[in-house]
This record gives sequence, C-alpha cells and structure tokens, in this order.
Amino acid sequence: MHAKESFIANCAVVTISDTRTFDTDSSGVYIKEVLTAANHSVLRHVIVPDDGAKIKQLFAELKKGAPSCDYFNRWHGAF
Repeated sequence: MHAKESFIANCAVVTISDTRTFDTDSSGVYIKEVLTAANHSVLRHVIVPDDGAKIKQLFAELKKGAPSCDYFNRWHGAF
C-alpha cells in the first residue's frame, strides 16, 4: 500500500463582490480557514469589485506571482 502523498499549496482567496467587506466576507474567511487548517499557505485574501477590467487586472497580477500561487479557483462567473 502506498502512503498518501500530501502537498502544501500557495493560495490566494479572491472574493468578487460589490458589497462585501473583510468584515462581511464570511465565505472568503471560511475558505481561508479551511486552507490554513489543511496546512496550505494563503498568500493573499482579496475582495475585488464585480468589474471585468478589475478582475482581469487582479488575476494578471496573481498570475505574475506564479509559482507563488499554485491554484486559482473560480466560484462564480467566467472569464
């Protein structure tokens, strides 16, 4: 039997919302807590307005930081 391999991912939590703040972003906080509890690194937690240009700019910035952030996860919407 093979031992289960584990890894540590460097992550960014991105909430896309015109109304959320860090005080009201319970989903973002939850995702950050789950990732941290699983020993992953949350390098950034960002709230960005629901504006296509700003979203693309943020993801371009995050992509430039690669391999700092290993995974991108879109919960809503499409690019």
